[in-house]
Amino acid sequence: MTGPNLKILNRAQAEADAKHLIDIAIPVLTELVDNSTWVYLRCIHAGDATYEDLPSFVLYLHIIEMTDGIQVLLSHACCESAVPLLRSSFEAFLSLKYILQQDYRRRSLSWLYFDDMRKMKKIQQLDPESDRGKNSPE
Repeated sequence: MTGPNLKILNRAQAEADAKHLIDIAIPVLTELVDNSTWVYLRCIHAGDATYEDLPSFVLYLHIIEMTDGIQVLLSHACCESAVPLLRSSFEAFLSLKYILQQDYRRRSLSWLYFDDMRKMKKIQQLDPESDRGKNSPE
């Protein structure tokens, strides 16, 4: 088994160099994620959620999961690897903010519709029996 070229990737050194930042950031991110899971459960079990509330719950859970992944990566000084997760979390935040800003019902149901359409297109693209699947490059 070979190890990495230490001039390019030195994991131990990266963690040592970032230790002081890791020691500050990781407990904050851990508390943020842990608290968010309790907030999520309180909202889910509030009892008056409807179908149109689903996008808010989905997006909020996505933010929690992405932030948890960021916490794990940063705890090992994997800053570059955390960037896509940070972007994904931020995009979910922007979507949630947009839905909650005004006209909640219409925006929420539109999000559900377009999410379903995106999934359906992907399923059809993978189905060789569908028109979309027949025209899809292999």
